[in-house]
Amino acid sequence: MIEALKKYRRAYKNWPQVLLYLFRRRFSKIDGCGETDLIPIVTRDDGKCTKVGLPLLRGYAFAKQIKNSRISDLHIVDNLLCFNYKSISLKLDIGCGADPYAVFFFEEYSFLMDTNETNKVHSLKEKVVVDIGGNIGDSGIYFAINGAKKVISLEPYPYLFDIATKNIIKNDLVHQVELVNAGYGRDDTIGIDVSFVPDNSSSLKINPNGPKINTVSLKTLVKRYHLEDALLKMDCEGCEYNIVNESIDILRKFNKMIIEYHYGPDRIVMKLKESGFDVEFTKPKKIYNEHATNKTMFIGLIYATRKQLISKDLEIKG
Repeated sequence: MIEALKKYRRAYKNWPQVLLYLFRRRFSKIDGCGETDLIPIVTRDDGKCTKVGLPLLRGYAFAKQIKNSRISDLHIVDNLLCFNYKSISLKLDIGCGADPYAVFFFEEYSFLMDTNETNKVHSLKEKVVVDIGGNIGDSGIYFAINGAKKVISLEPYPYLFDIATKNIIKNDLVHQVELVNAGYGRDDTIGIDVSFVPDNSSSLKINPNGPKINTVSLKTLVKRYHLEDALLKMDCEGCEYNIVNESIDILRKFNKMIIEYHYGPDRIVMKLKESGFDVEFTKPKKIYNEHATNKTMFIGLIYATRKQLISKDLEIKG
């Protein structure tokens, strides 16, 4: 409670009104992210009064607490979260379920980038990135502005897909980021619940009578886009375990992978090791997620590097 008070007090001049709104909402037990609500705010940076939705109200205050030398000029314009990343001006509609802070402020996916030890430049060096769990397009934007030649970004939820499309257009990256309204898994077609507004921890809600979307395998993506030495990022709230059904040949089309696991790492780690990857993972963290199919989760990150790539590096250094 005290930390929340400090966070909003640092971000907003009218913090008492902001907290009053949040407390009323909490104790009224209102469901959803309150996207239709517009809350008056006065930021401490510019002193201007504007109205924002609940996700941006919370997100801006959270972002203000994060220290990253690559981030500057954080502000709000037209209900968008705006900031400079590496001197590149970005603007994001964060909607519900977004986590641009993990992507840009904490840079959780920097593992996929190569580092020049001379000048510490991080780059994707014209690589192709398969981005499973594109969300609002933030990860696709991150990969594109860090040098990716192409990003193939899968997002099954129409709600998030629409926001991602707008964000890619707003940031002039339509030629680098290809958005695909599909989920990951066995090649199939499923019906989804379009009335459900997901957050960043929601499992895919299936409705057999709903609109149909495709689910696609890595095998299909590799063949469709002629992938070789690609990079893989997965954050798809449980669908990552479908990777154990992919063949070794398909998995070895990828140099590096970063995968967020949600129900323990063991099955994925075993599969990747069998496929010739060096694998590390963070310690599982137990959480309860009311929006997930299986509500008790053990989450963390898996980092995998194809051994052949390491061998080549050693040969060059030797």
